[in-house]
Amino acid sequence: MKFFFTTEQSWFDKWDEFLTKESRGTHLQHSVWLNSYKSYGFTTELFLLVEENNDIIGGFIAVIAKKAFFKFYIIPQGPIIKLSKEFYLKDCFEQIHIRSKHLKCCYAQFSIPISNNLLIKDYVYGENVREWIPEPFESGNKFKYIYSGYGMNWVDLSEFTDFDSYLKSLKSQVRRNIKLAYQRNDDCYYLSNKSTIDDLELLYELVLLNAKQFHYSVRSFKDVGNSLLNLLYKGQGVFQSISNNSEIVSTGFSIKHHNYLVYLFGGTKRMKPDTKSGYLIHASNIKMSIENGYPGYNISMGGSEGVRDFKRKFASEEIYFNKPHYFCVHNALVFNIFKSFEKILKKHKGVISKYLK
Repeated sequence: MKFFFTTEQSWFDKWDEFLTKESRGTHLQHSVWLNSYKSYGFTTELFLLVEENNDIIGGFIAVIAKKAFFKFYIIPQGPIIKLSKEFYLKDCFEQIHIRSKHLKCCYAQFSIPISNNLLIKDYVYGENVREWIPEPFESGNKFKYIYSGYGMNWVDLSEFTDFDSYLKSLKSQVRRNIKLAYQRNDDCYYLSNKSTIDDLELLYELVLLNAKQFHYSVRSFKDVGNSLLNLLYKGQGVFQSISNNSEIVSTGFSIKHHNYLVYLFGGTKRMKPDTKSGYLIHASNIKMSIENGYPGYNISMGGSEGVRDFKRKFASEEIYFNKPHYFCVHNALVFNIFKSFEKILKKHKGVISKYLK
C-alpha cells in the first residue's frame, strides 16, 4: 500500500469512478461537484491510498478555502474507504492533520458518516472508527461555509418490486396528490447528455425563483452550472423538468450514487389550480429507483419545516449521523480573528460568503 496527495486530473477521474462503485461514495466527495467551489477561488486536492497495482483503497478530496491570511482545510464528507478496509481510516485522519498543518491552514475539519441505523448501514461507518481519530481533533463544526454531510433522509424501497405497491403503502391523500400530479401536468422528462448549459440554466431559474420568494439563499448558476452539466455528461446528474401547458412548473436536481439517488434541490411554481407538480419530482425519482432495483431514495436533509413535512409524505425517515464533525485548530490567533469577524457579521451570512468568495 502507498499513499500520496495529487491534483492530477487523471487521478480525480479514477477517484470519481471509484465512488460510483463504493457504497460509501457520495457527491460530497465527487471532484466535479467540489469543483463548483473553484468559483469562490477555492482549490481542491486529492489524498489517495492505493494498492501496488494502483487500485484505489480509499481517500478523500479536501477543499482548501483561502482568503487573505485565512485558510481552511475542509473534507465535506469522508474519508471514503472500501468495505473491510476501514482500518486505513487511521492513516487518513493522521494525514488530514499533517497535511493541513503543512499547508499552514489555521483550521481543518472532516465529517465522517457514522450511524447504527440498519437502514443505511451500507453507506456509513460504525462507532468503532472513532478510536482512530487522533487527539488534536475535537467533535464539532466551526466552519459552516462549505456544506458538510450530517445525515440521510431515507425512503426505504427494499420491500417494493413495483411503483404501484409503493403507492399503496402511502396515505390516501398522498396517493391522490401523486395521481393528480400525473393527470394535471403535460410532461415529465429527464435531461439527457445532449442537453446544453442553456437547458440547465432554464431549469435552475425555478430554484432561484423559489429562493427569492421564500427568502433563503442558494448558489448562483454561475457557481454551479458547469459542475451540474459535467455531472449530466458523466451520467450521474438526474435533472427533471415538469411542464404544464408547455410552461416549466417544477424542476428537480438529483445525483446518482452507488445504488441510490440523492435529491439535491429543486423549484416549483405556485399554480392555481394547484397542479401538484412538486409531487411528481419525487414520485418519478422513486419510480426510477424501484425500476433500477435501488434499496432506497435519499430525499435529502434540511429545508423549512414545511419542506421537511412535504418530504415525510413519501415515507422518508430523517437519519442523523452520530456526531460526524471533527475539527482541529492549528493557528488559534488567526482562527479567533476569523470567528470574531464572523460574530460581528453573523446576521449577514452572505457578507462573509461573498468575502470568502
